[in-house]
Amino acid sequence: MDGTFSLEGAFSEELLALTIEGALTIGGGIPKVNVSRLAWSLEGANSFPAQVRISGKIYGEVDERSFSFDLILDD
Repeated sequence: MDGTFSLEGAFSEELLALTIEGALTIGGGIPKVNVSRLAWSLEGANSFPAQVRISGKIYGEVDERSFSFDLILDD
């Protein structure tokens, strides 16, 4: 990861949310990806084991992509 970006978070017992905004380049074992904004949240991790949902949006230079998936957390 490289770039000049800001990171903001909201944390509560119900929700964990992060927003990264600015010029962020993700690279390495994958082709480089330039991101202008990444917003994601995690819901449902109040106790363990838990089924959590992670969702958000990735904003690129000309496009945006939504994502959402469920995970089982057991410890």
